[in-house]
Amino acid sequence: MSEIFSRILAFHSAPAICGIKASNLICCSLSKIFNLLEEIDEVNKNYNPTIYIKILQIKNDRVLILVYRRSILESCLRDHEKLSFLNSIGYPFTDNIDCLLDYLRYRLNTSTSFPHEIGIFLGYELSDVLGFINNKECLYSGPWKIYSNIESKIKLFDKYEKCRTRVLHYIDNGYNINVFMK
Repeated sequence: MSEIFSRILAFHSAPAICGIKASNLICCSLSKIFNLLEEIDEVNKNYNPTIYIKILQIKNDRVLILVYRRSILESCLRDHEKLSFLNSIGYPFTDNIDCLLDYLRYRLNTSTSFPHEIGIFLGYELSDVLGFINNKECLYSGPWKIYSNIESKIKLFDKYEKCRTRVLHYIDNGYNINVFMK
């Protein structure tokens, strides 16, 4: 894996790679990362079934990818209320992660607006996703907008930031990101 892709993964998806978050979303430039699609294939080949990278959209020079730990994302997507919400907006009646991710990719590539239900796939609480979609006034804005349970989510934001800092520290000291991807 190239150094630049390794650093991008560390910076943008350390919480998912370390198993403390369902997934992280990253937008990469095809012109800035040599052989990006091949690097994604390499990660999937070497780290599935633990770490997955799913290409959600390729548009112009940009690639939108979802980095996730399958077991954590599956658990998140088995939540009845979240699945009911996804079903209500057209997602298939299944908890099959591959079908749901394929439909998310379809929505990203065919919708005229960004599908904000992507927050469900990122592990956000349904109240936060619905609050954002319904344009409610948020209680706090961090990595995402919070509409409930402010104290616990601020602690979670701190945990994610500490994770990112730790992973980047290891990489800066000569360790490979692969250590965290097992």
